[in-house]
Amino acid sequence: MFFQSWRDVLSERFQLEAINLPGREMRMTEPMPQTMGALVEEVFARIVESLEPDPRPVLMFGHSFGGLLAYEVLRLFSERGVRHPVAFCVSAHCAPMFRTPVGALHRLDDDSLVSVLQRFDGVPQELRDNKEFLAMCLPVIRGDLQLDYASPLRTNNKIDQPILIVAGRDDHVAPLEFMRGWESMTSDHRQFISFPGHHFYLLAQLKSVMAELERFSERVFKKN
Repeated sequence: MFFQSWRDVLSERFQLEAINLPGREMRMTEPMPQTMGALVEEVFARIVESLEPDPRPVLMFGHSFGGLLAYEVLRLFSERGVRHPVAFCVSAHCAPMFRTPVGALHRLDDDSLVSVLQRFDGVPQELRDNKEFLAMCLPVIRGDLQLDYASPLRTNNKIDQPILIVAGRDDHVAPLEFMRGWESMTSDHRQFISFPGHHFYLLAQLKSVMAELERFSERVFKKN
């Protein structure tokens, strides 16, 4: 659901394909993989399957935990030596040589975790009061946070793709100086952009972010 509104904003030149992970939406009843490696393998297989019949260039986008997941998937593409996405956009996740300065959020109790998410503009008040919604979503959020926190730090594992780095200027989960670390994680071009807002700045800045994403993609796609 996070990406559905993108289709109304992206130009017709771009096709959006959102990867639905276990525990979410149509896969709500499926358990989340217990390790980052297993989740990376699953996403990798999905992307390989979609790339095989389609010659068009692909950019991978990941927000928050999805940013780290996308990076690990791109590393796997390099290791396997198969056709891969040609660009990467990471949003609101610290570079992989850093842990988030807010600590191990997955260890918080439900009320404390919801309070933290609300402080970062991630849970509107009307949803915070919806106990059924929280009971459905919190285990998924906690699982993402746990996998993220347990992932190994990486300093020299560069990817080959150019990177667009997008950050919220008041994001305490992924502060600007921690986002800047992504600039050293590619052997290709990198671009850093920040927008007003907290960890979920994207909700309010969607049109502006998509405009930058399209411009970045067009420059990269012309070379491929």
